[in-house]
Amino acid sequence: MVAGGIISGGWKIGEIIFSQPWEANGLFAIPETRLIEGFDRLFSMDSLKDLRERIFRSLEWFRIAHTNNSKVSKFAKIIMMATTFEILLRFPENNKKQYFAEFIDAHIASNRFIKKKRKDKRGKVHTHTLAGFWSFDFYGLRSRIVHGSVVSPTDLMYNPKISHLEVADLLCLEYIIREFIRENCFKENLASKSNKINKILNKICSDNSNKDFAKDMLINLSWRLDDIHKTLGWIK
Repeated sequence: MVAGGIISGGWKIGEIIFSQPWEANGLFAIPETRLIEGFDRLFSMDSLKDLRERIFRSLEWFRIAHTNNSKVSKFAKIIMMATTFEILLRFPENNKKQYFAEFIDAHIASNRFIKKKRKDKRGKVHTHTLAGFWSFDFYGLRSRIVHGSVVSPTDLMYNPKISHLEVADLLCLEYIIREFIRENCFKENLASKSNKINKILNKICSDNSNKDFAKDMLINLSWRLDDIHKTLGWIK
């Protein structure tokens, strides 16, 4: 997704054709109606004022981070996406890398996510999911860019096929989806106590832990989130 290109050369209206990019999936690129519904609810509910403020302030940085402009470097886009998360997830003043990793472990990762142990430069052992370690490394990349450390184009890649910026996009989207679910912004909302699916889960699940696990599975299936997690190598 890109924005901000400049057209010049004296063309008249009707003489310019805007081609839809391949990454928009051709004829199948239609709006996600559930997200539109979620944003509509976000606009209309006074009780969601704080969430609305955070999401729209963060989306402004998200938009700039995806500007198709030679004046905005790939390195600057990493900083902008990190700012997106700082606003969206309400980062503290200190220990931002650790906060980011712990937040993703707590709010995105499930028990099925692969966990690893890693030592930092001081020899301290950290345990996170692979998603948590991505967050830790992504914010570290942002800090290296900000402080003028040497950063190569290959450092911008999460793996040979997926860039850190693309992973950031996917996690940003997933967090917003999960927030909309938590705040009952969808008509068919699994978080709602009156939802039919929720009533069924109450009957078939013996305790809350089983119910939460089943609910998370349904959310992942509904939004195909686990397809993303598998592609990133975060779950088996």
